[in-house]
Amino acid sequence: MRWFLLVLGIGATLAACAPKAAPAPEMTVVYEKTGGFMPFNDRLAVRGDGSLTYTDRKKATRTGKVAPADLQPLRTLLTSREFQDAAAEYRPSGGADLVTHRIEATIDGRTKTVTYVTSATAPPVVERVIAELEKLAQRAG
Repeated sequence: MRWFLLVLGIGATLAACAPKAAPAPEMTVVYEKTGGFMPFNDRLAVRGDGSLTYTDRKKATRTGKVAPADLQPLRTLLTSREFQDAAAEYRPSGGADLVTHRIEATIDGRTKTVTYVTSATAPPVVERVIAELEKLAQRAG
């Protein structure tokens, strides 16, 4: 019995001393999609803990939650040099029924905002970020 308690105590001590995984950086992303033919007026809020809040053009709100690991593709895109170097706005010279996508990402206290209007030329990372956000919007509620 003493050996069992000794082994149990040593195991607990080692577990407490084991290196902890570094916490993921704090992240909040607000994605707004407006305009278009219908028109859109949608908003998605994503938090680093996996919380999702989606509001559609009719002001109906849905909430959901994904595993924080499911946000890793988005986090990787948002922290990439390509996204961080993106311009604040990408607008075409003209067009009708265009959709505006606004991405405001705050990671570890640093905020980056990019506005992209369909038909404009933007770095591929901007469209990849939008695609990830659209996938998450589908998972909210």
